[in-house]
Amino acid sequence: KLAAQITETLNKALGQARQVKDVKIRQGSRNSYPVYDDKGQKITGWRERAELRLESADFAVLSKLTGELLTDLKMGGMDFSISPS
Repeated sequence: KLAAQITETLNKALGQARQVKDVKIRQGSRNSYPVYDDKGQKITGWRERAELRLESADFAVLSKLTGELLTDLKMGGMDFSISPS
């Protein structure tokens, strides 16, 4: 059930990002992790992490898209670099 929810959320985000001009989209890794009880012995749930990488030379467009995607996604990090061109 969790995997299906994550897939649906990612597909929605990918569709939204693909509509924005001049944004390069890449999917990164996707992993599932068990969540244990306080004693660390019994699995009580699962946590999943998926990566969606967005790149653009247009900071304003990328910032707007990122803000919109954060209604359904959580951000794990943001990096900046200078364009080679």
